[in-house]
Amino acid sequence: MSTDFHYNKRVLDDVAVIPTKRIRNKIAGYATRLMRRIQTGPVRGISLKLQEEERERKMESIPKESEFKIENVKIDDETKRMLEELGLSKLVSRKGY
Repeated sequence: MSTDFHYNKRVLDDVAVIPTKRIRNKIAGYATRLMRRIQTGPVRGISLKLQEEERERKMESIPKESEFKIENVKIDDETKRMLEELGLSKLVSRKGY
């Protein structure tokens, strides 16, 4: 299949038994439109190897800078106590806590 409607019509003639010309043209038109959507970006409900690889690449990438700023985190007294019990008192000793 491709983004060319007429090519898709000929492919359908070769690979499928379709009872009417009108149905064949509707199927070819749908396939053409879908192929154009796939070229522009990911299409919901369709899992292509290329889309899966792109998704995995995005999931595995590590951002250069975290979106969470440690300076903005406020720790209450109970959390401080729990961290100290776990031996993570160096996290509590940061300024502002």
